[in-house]
Amino acid sequence: MSVAHLSRDTPHAVPRPPFHVTISSDLGDFGDLWPNMLAPHERLGGACAYVFQCRELLSIWLRTIGVARGTRPLFVQVSGQNRAPLMLIPLGIENRRGVRVLSFLDSGVCDYNAPVLFPGADQINADAMHGIWRQIESRLPAHDALVLEKIPEHVFELANPLWALAPKTWPVSGHLVTLNFSAEDFLRTRGPNPPDSRRKRKRLAEIGPLSFRVAEGAEEMRHIYKIMIRQKTRRFMETGGFDNFKRPGWLAFYTALTEELPTHVQLAAFSVGDAIIATHWGILSGDRFYYLGPAWEGGEWTKFSPGRLLVENLIVWALENGFRTFDLGIGDEPYKLKIRDAELKLGCLRVGRTMRGKLYLASTEGRRALAASRPGRAFSAWRHRRRKERVGLREAETRGE
Repeated sequence: MSVAHLSRDTPHAVPRPPFHVTISSDLGDFGDLWPNMLAPHERLGGACAYVFQCRELLSIWLRTIGVARGTRPLFVQVSGQNRAPLMLIPLGIENRRGVRVLSFLDSGVCDYNAPVLFPGADQINADAMHGIWRQIESRLPAHDALVLEKIPEHVFELANPLWALAPKTWPVSGHLVTLNFSAEDFLRTRGPNPPDSRRKRKRLAEIGPLSFRVAEGAEEMRHIYKIMIRQKTRRFMETGGFDNFKRPGWLAFYTALTEELPTHVQLAAFSVGDAIIATHWGILSGDRFYYLGPAWEGGEWTKFSPGRLLVENLIVWALENGFRTFDLGIGDEPYKLKIRDAELKLGCLRVGRTMRGKLYLASTEGRRALAASRPGRAFSAWRHRRRKERVGLREAETRGE
C-alpha cells in the first residue's frame, strides 16, 4: 500500500474536537484522498497505511469478495476542526447467519485491519477515539453486532487511534524482519535453523540442481500461480479440512490481484531440478515485502522443509532488491518467532448491539473456547492427522501409486 512514513516527531497540530465524520458507500467519493500503491517517498497528503487498505486492493475486494458475500461497504472519513483529514476507515455490513455484522472489509484475506492515518491522527487520545466511534456508529445503518478484528497497535510507526477500541488481544501477532544485515549473515547465523537448512539443501542438491526464481511475464506468473493454488489447497485441506479458495470470492480476489497488479504481486518458485517444491504469493509495496501466501509440496518433500528453505530464499531476494522490511504477517509459527526482530500486537472488539447480535457472538465465542480447550486441541490434532492421511492417499491415487 501506498505508505508515507511519518515520524512521531513530525510537527503537526494536535487534533481537537469537534471531529467531523463523513460516510459513503462509494470509494470514488474520496477522490485522490484515498491512497494508492505508491512508494514511500511519493507522499499523498501525508497518508500512512498498510497495503490491505490501499485503493487498488479495496476496489478488487469490493467486486470479488464483497459482491460474493453481499457486503454493503461503508467508507468513513474522520476530519479535524479545520476539516483536514485524520483517518479513513474501510468498513462494511454483511449478513452472517441472519445477523447484520459491522466489520472491516477483510473476510480473512487481510493480515492487519487498520485505518489510513494522516498527520495528527496519532495524537487522538483514547477518550477522543471513543467519542469519535460513538459518532461514527450513530451515523451508520442498523446492525446487530460490531466485530473489529486484527486491529494493529501501530500503523507503521504511528500510534493507531483504533487501538483504544480494542479491549482484547488477538490470539496471534504480526511479525517483522528489519532487513539491516547481509544475505550471507542471514544464511549463516540469523535464519530459522542455518545448520539444518544447509544439510537439507545439500541433500536436495543430490536429487537435482536447486533454483529459486521470481516470475517474470504473464505466462510464467500464471504457471506459478496455478501451482501455488494447488499446493495451498492441499495445505488448507490438511489443516482445516476446507479449501479456503472456495470461500465466497476468495479465488476471484487473488486471481484479479495477480492479473491486474503484476508489478506489485510477487510469485516465486523454489525448484529441485524440474520439480517446483515450494511457491510464494506476496505483495511488494514501497520498501516493504509482504510475505502472504507460502505453499509447498507434501509427501516425501516435507522432510526437506521446503517452506523454511523458501522463506530463506525470499528474504535473501528482498535484501538483494533493496527492501527494508520483510513483513512475515500474522501467525506465531516458531520459525517466525526465531527470525523476527519486531512484533506487531493486534487487538479486537466484539460487541452485540441487539439480542440477536449478542446471541451470535456468544455462539462464536463458545466455539472458540471449545477449540482452545485441552479436549478441543486434542481433537484438532487427531483430525489434522486424519486429514493429512486422506490428502496423502488422494495424491497417491492421482499419481497412480
